[in-house]
Amino acid sequence: MFDTTLSIQSQDYAETVVIDPEGMTIGRHKGCDIVLADAAISRRHARLYRDPFGRWIIEDLDSHNGVWLGDRKVTAQAVPPGQHITIGPFELTIEDQQTIQAPSPASEFAAHATLIDDSLSGAELLSKAQRDETLSSDRLKQLNEMTEHLVSLSEAEQLHPWICRQMASGAEAVAMVLRLPAVGEPLPESPETLAFSAGGQTPDAAPHDLSMHVSRRVLEAVRTTSAAVMAGAARDDGEQMELTVVDARKPRAVLAAPMGEVAGGIEVLYLDIPAEQSSESLLDYVQAVARQANFARKGLLLAQARAERAILDRQLEFAREIQLRLTPPAHTKTDGIDVAVLYEPAMWVGGDYCDIWTLPDGRLAWAIGDVTGKGLPAALVMATLHGALRTMMNFCSNIAEAVNALNTHLVDHTPEEMFVTLIAGILDPGSGEIEFVNAGHLLPLLVAAGKPAEELGTPTNPPIGVLEIEFTADRHTLPAGTTILAVTDGITESANPDGDQFGDDRLIELATARSAEPIDDLIKSVAAGAKDFRKPLGPQDDTTVLAIARSGA
Repeated sequence: MFDTTLSIQSQDYAETVVIDPEGMTIGRHKGCDIVLADAAISRRHARLYRDPFGRWIIEDLDSHNGVWLGDRKVTAQAVPPGQHITIGPFELTIEDQQTIQAPSPASEFAAHATLIDDSLSGAELLSKAQRDETLSSDRLKQLNEMTEHLVSLSEAEQLHPWICRQMASGAEAVAMVLRLPAVGEPLPESPETLAFSAGGQTPDAAPHDLSMHVSRRVLEAVRTTSAAVMAGAARDDGEQMELTVVDARKPRAVLAAPMGEVAGGIEVLYLDIPAEQSSESLLDYVQAVARQANFARKGLLLAQARAERAILDRQLEFAREIQLRLTPPAHTKTDGIDVAVLYEPAMWVGGDYCDIWTLPDGRLAWAIGDVTGKGLPAALVMATLHGALRTMMNFCSNIAEAVNALNTHLVDHTPEEMFVTLIAGILDPGSGEIEFVNAGHLLPLLVAAGKPAEELGTPTNPPIGVLEIEFTADRHTLPAGTTILAVTDGITESANPDGDQFGDDRLIELATARSAEPIDDLIKSVAAGAKDFRKPLGPQDDTTVLAIARSGA
């Protein structure tokens, strides 16, 4: 560990002193901590001290010849190690600063705010609600420049740190953005600190635990009036009130302004500066900056939401494409079997399930189902069904065995509130023999030209994914020239503005009336019939229509 030292040199003088972290005065008077006997040095010329963030601050104490960093005259400025400070004929340099953590811009910070009570009568409180806002031409120019930068920010997370750095550009200034609860709720002893900066820097570490004092009365006034507030720091007894820990020796002033309501509370811009720098015009400026920051935050959040929605839309579009690839083609014909499918999810993706594939022995496996709910959760289960049933058909000797295995899989791996209604069957194209399991799904229809449509099978099994039970299969022979028509409840539960549903009876009537149509026209007629019935309402659920026709002899 090394002490931090100050090297002092002139043409005929050289000395190195260890700097007291609490601060040291420099001047011609013998009462100063560092005495420089030269006519160019004022009696109390300057003060050097370390702030809570590990920075050494050089402060001009109203000297006659000033304090210079390079060719720039400063009143109070953070001095990095190695930079030369010029006071009269003397050149001062801070050295061996190994024990100090240099500040660096970062989004994390070690400081937190702690409320203090400062309700003494001597502390002046000026509210923006008591006066009209006026901005000088210089302040208006500053505001315009800041607004131009605000609109160039790309992320909402950049806003608060940037505002704090700009408002705390002076070496002795501290700026914070605090989140307070809504009016009526008590102020917490340590309000949430969203951003923090001292002297234009946002330190990621401090040399000790840093608790910034904030005024309870000022914050309460901002919450109550929804306007900017300024308070001085003088007490009746002449003792200075410590609003921060930056410099306890000098009077301070605070200015605070609301930055808008968010998440059930209010965000506040809080500025702590030396008292001599405060003014009513600065209060107007702080209010204007807070207002512009609020507008910028809303714009950034809106742009961010749009960007996130665009990403989500692209992902959903891709998910929709994947799901459509899992759905059979709209029309296929092979070995005397004609198949037509219509699939319309109510959202980007849906929970309706439909699949048709040929088994190794030449028989046709087919399935139609409906997962509870809509959207992504239902679509995930639908994708699981697609892969699981096909896989199980490779290892099971009959359709009932495959459905029982699928049921066990869903009971073990899906939420309790999710289940699936399903018809899964196997059709022999040559004989027309059908073996199928109906697990709580709508009964399919047998449709033949010139005959009334009729329901196929009996509702004896519950949906899958609910209970560990044994599912049983039905058998039927599909006559030549006959079509199996199966739908999901997006058809039968289509509701009109009066709340009436399309229902099973209307479906049977429509299928009977359209029984002579080719099956690709038949499924379109079914979907159109449900759509016309619910007008002007849109679809409330996913819609799937499956038709499997056996060619005539």
